[in-house]
Amino acid sequence: EVFIDNIILGTDAAPVAVVTGDANGDKEVNIIDLVRTKKYLANTAEKIYYNAADCDTSSKIDAVDLTTLRRILLG
Repeated sequence: EVFIDNIILGTDAAPVAVVTGDANGDKEVNIIDLVRTKKYLANTAEKIYYNAADCDTSSKIDAVDLTTLRRILLG
């Protein structure tokens, strides 16, 4: 895996599909992803799968992504 400022950019492995909201890269979207994204936004040293955490595909992770992730979790 490649990390820059605690953002996981990728691996040397074959490309895999991004699961929207899956901030920790376990291929599931759950409360753990919400907590990880909140910690990332609070500038802690939380590692995050940037493309997956960018729920609104705005090329930045912000409060809108948290709101979108909450909506995903609530169904």
